[in-house]
Amino acid sequence: MANQAYLTVPETGTSSLIALGQADGTFGTVQTAYSGSFTSAYGWSSQNTYPRQLADVNGDGRMDIVGFANNGVVVALGQANGTFSAAKTAYSGYFGAETPGQARTRCHA
Repeated sequence: MANQAYLTVPETGTSSLIALGQADGTFGTVQTAYSGSFTSAYGWSSQNTYPRQLADVNGDGRMDIVGFANNGVVVALGQANGTFSAAKTAYSGYFGAETPGQARTRCHA
């Protein structure tokens, strides 16, 4: 279980918290994994409206945060220490959160 992570992306606040898994099956101390995007303070008001998922998008074996916004897809790559890089736009244009009156498209990893 070592180096497996538990991540909470809060609906309120300005940061995401993580506790890394330990070899004995417990979790280490909770620490800030990410501050900034993907939190309600930055406009990510609801998981239903602006979905955020964990997926290994670059094949390095680490979970990355993928967020679907009104204007595109945003990704923060997972780092070896359990934190995440600054969010970057991976796709610009409509592919993210739904806009009233438009057809709903879902993408599942």
